[in-house]
Amino acid sequence: MLKCRYNLPAILLIGFLALNAVIPNKVHSQASFSGSSGISTGATGSFSYTVGEPYIIKAVGAEGSMSGGIQQPFHVYTLGVDPGIPGGAAISLFPNPVKSTLTLSLNQKINGHVECELFSIHGTLILRKPVELNSNLLELDGIPPGTYLLNITLDGKQIKSFKVIKN
Repeated sequence: MLKCRYNLPAILLIGFLALNAVIPNKVHSQASFSGSSGISTGATGSFSYTVGEPYIIKAVGAEGSMSGGIQQPFHVYTLGVDPGIPGGAAISLFPNPVKSTLTLSLNQKINGHVECELFSIHGTLILRKPVELNSNLLELDGIPPGTYLLNITLDGKQIKSFKVIKN
């Protein structure tokens, strides 16, 4: 049985170099934004990393060296877009993360029925309470630790959403 001594990244690197030699200045790599990076050094060498670049191969020759890698993008997802609070009112929530009592503050009166609804990450309604002007206390003592969504509604339509972390 014949064994192959070369691995796929080495073959891809050689192919990239050959393509660049045939079509100079026409091969470009992917641009990306790094979320995190670092360098770790030990007795036997060093290792540098960038989030989104899981595999790097380095080719060293008499005239220099080249590093190549496979770029894996990372994604940031938004749970939803708040349509906005009418009249320029502001709603704030603190402390977050919370142990027992969460304070929801509304800085000015909004015409209509304002309510807050606390949902588990699975979509189960945990708490529903009307929101008054100034400070509103939400007691979360009986709720297990986890991540929750607090939706603020005006006349049944969502106007603001918060991610709440309960310790």
